Amino acid sequence: MSDSDSQPVPELEPMLAHSAYVRALARELVYDAALARDVEQETWLVAMANAPRDPAAQRGWLATIVRNLAFKAWRSAARRRTRETVHARAKSAVP
Repeated sequence: MSDSDSQPVPELEPMLAHSAYVRALARELVYDAALARDVEQETWLVAMANAPRDPAAQRGWLATIVRNLAFKAWRSAARRRTRETVHARAKSAVP
């Protein structure tokens, strides 16, 4: 792979200036401290892989990532609860 094929490495320092905001937003949206930390970490992984085009829009861009990941985590937890409930009913119905 040549240098022209690789994507530029994003500037991390300007993004990391928003770390307290990202952490607070994740905690506000998820309510579970451990899950909020997972959402925060996943946010930084996405941010490192796909830097925003406009550096001035980083805070809003990071907020969008946090919201999307928090919703994904909520959906996953809801599906897990549904599966566990169905499985528990099926297991209790077996004589």
